[in-house]
Amino acid sequence: MSLNTDKEKTEYLALTADTELWDPGKEIVMLGDWCIADFNRDILKGIKYTILEEKDRAADFCGDQEYLEKLGKRVAASLAKSLNELHHTNHTEAYWSFLLREWVIEYLKQWYKCYNDLLNAKDHFDTAVTCVYGTDEETYPFPLFDIQSFRYDNVNLLDFCMLSIYKRIIEEIGDHYGIEAEYRDKEIKRTPVPVNEKTGKPGIKDRIYGFINRKADIMIFNTIMGDDPGRLKLKMLGKTFFTYGSGDSSLIGRHRRDLSLRKSIHFDIRPENEFETVIGKNMINDLPLGVVEAYEDVCRYNEKICKHVPKAVMIWGGKVTSEKIRAAGLKEKGAKIYGFAHSPIPSVFRYSHEEEDDCDVFYCWGKPVNSRQRTAPSFKYYKRVADSVKREKIRWFTDPCRSNFRYAGKSRPVFGSAVNDRYWELTEEFISGCDQRVLNEIIYRQRDLSDYGIRHKIEDLCPEISFDDRLGQTAGQSYGGLISELIYDSRLVICESITTSVFYETIVRGIPVMVLYYLSYDLCKRSGFLSDMALDAYGKLKDAGIIFNDGKKAAEFVNNCRDFDKWWNEPERKRVIKEVTDDFIFHTDDSCSWWEKELAGICKGNG
Repeated sequence: MSLNTDKEKTEYLALTADTELWDPGKEIVMLGDWCIADFNRDILKGIKYTILEEKDRAADFCGDQEYLEKLGKRVAASLAKSLNELHHTNHTEAYWSFLLREWVIEYLKQWYKCYNDLLNAKDHFDTAVTCVYGTDEETYPFPLFDIQSFRYDNVNLLDFCMLSIYKRIIEEIGDHYGIEAEYRDKEIKRTPVPVNEKTGKPGIKDRIYGFINRKADIMIFNTIMGDDPGRLKLKMLGKTFFTYGSGDSSLIGRHRRDLSLRKSIHFDIRPENEFETVIGKNMINDLPLGVVEAYEDVCRYNEKICKHVPKAVMIWGGKVTSEKIRAAGLKEKGAKIYGFAHSPIPSVFRYSHEEEDDCDVFYCWGKPVNSRQRTAPSFKYYKRVADSVKREKIRWFTDPCRSNFRYAGKSRPVFGSAVNDRYWELTEEFISGCDQRVLNEIIYRQRDLSDYGIRHKIEDLCPEISFDDRLGQTAGQSYGGLISELIYDSRLVICESITTSVFYETIVRGIPVMVLYYLSYDLCKRSGFLSDMALDAYGKLKDAGIIFNDGKKAAEFVNNCRDFDKWWNEPERKRVIKEVTDDFIFHTDDSCSWWEKELAGICKGNG
């Protein structure tokens, strides 16, 4: 819904879906689609509102990403100097970059997205009033963007973090753009992070295992490695030290933010524009606890338990944890760093490679796209579905990037309101074109229960569709683990993107999949957000009749296809599927043996 405003009128602007900040007595201008959510649906029925039309910035995507990556390097260099001064250390710039680069880039991307949202808003009116929480953020014990801060009781945290960004940008530059903030008080209750008082005191089994591996050539933290990690752990006894689960996760969580300490950090990125000025004034208070308040405590703990420098350190994930701080110290002492992908994303996206930038070797699941990457199997993709398995379901999975589109600045372009509208047009075309028999068979799987507005829109379009709300909370399963089980009983999987691991997990298991893709090939090519290899795969999959950009044609296919397995295994389609699988997923029936050989080679100095 586009907005046609009277430039002389002061608009009431809603920044997020948090209705406690709305004035129901006024016509509300929504900053974007993210203001519409399942939990505020009833309230929306009783108010007048319009949604600002979002500009299509897809053509700027590559330039924006390159700018933010360059800015990230400048920020990381400045932080290295600042944090060395704070902690009286002399670590290299590479040390701090390894710890913080991924956090810095993601932080900049999210702030840049919010900054551009407000720039878009100013083009629609001369003046606007918005409401934010007046609670002094400096009283919060945790930085909003820290690994330890994502647990709040009575507020949607994502909205609160987004609101915090908007609020601080408005406080810095709102006067220039005619946006005035009003303040309301709100108590933010936070669930304490559990503190393990036994941290640093491993049990007898862990101590024996640690003694045997005290001079291991390889130290492994939190990885996705092999279909049988226990077997691999036993095979490599004495050579490889698997340290995950060692009980040091609360070292950071027991600390609280100290604003007086943070004020002593001298941070100057020498801003070159308005956005950089805003970042320079806000980033220090948002830095993870692990590099400020908790840093020295973590370093002392690491020195106590890690006296040996291995040849290699393997680590997965970019969050600032005590293990990552330990890995940074070992890297500085000469250990090589081996990183891991947790999805095919490094091969799919042209950007979003921050987690691998400071690694010596980075294991990816598909063909390498740079000299740092090395192909390796993931345990997620090693099993094909047996012929004896009964597959009856049609499961429809939302695109995670679409369902969390408030994060559009992170890994994909801001395509604008027209493309957001196209998503729903395509969905409606498909649902309205499906036979009743098909609709009764479909089980819809949203990304998570906080998906904004998606579930109710689907229910409005088709009350017959069933929903699967399980989030892997039983039997200790993860969300991803449950997804694997859901795929196994499916005779057809409907995906909304080729950038999600569900798509690749499905094709490697030999299960038919159809992609209902709202982003056209030309749009993906124009924006440049897909890698060349992924764009090539898009073309092949579309030509093979696997990707549909037309909902009516997709519905016609599902209505008329009586044997999806036969369709899937037709020679030309099967050839395309093999080519795409070979490009993006290396799979083996015995990933444990593959990793055993790989680790043995590293121990011998061949890695």
